[in-house]
Amino acid sequence: MPQDWTVRRFLEACVQRRPQPEISVLADTVSRERMGSHDPERKYTGAGYLAFCEQRESALRLLRASVEGNYCAYPAMDTDPLFAHLREDSEFGKIRSAAIECRNRFLARRSN
Repeated sequence: MPQDWTVRRFLEACVQRRPQPEISVLADTVSRERMGSHDPERKYTGAGYLAFCEQRESALRLLRASVEGNYCAYPAMDTDPLFAHLREDSEFGKIRSAAIECRNRFLARRSN
């Protein structure tokens, strides 16, 4: 279980199938906290937690922010089981394309 208590409470509520309004409030808190982080990897992990609990919009928003923050999540996002529900989403495909571009830029700079 994550050490972040906000995330822990959110995941527990999700797994225990608590009422949707309770899960939504906790999801909003996780999303706000992760979006406010300067670390794009925290945004990526937050997106995974939100995706697992079927909080689609928040998950995609955080995933996009992680890639825009130069966390080149490709190819990890293709196999991360937390994103299984999102892979068929067209927005996920757009974010995936941006992650591939991010990775390619990184590899090009590294080889110079």
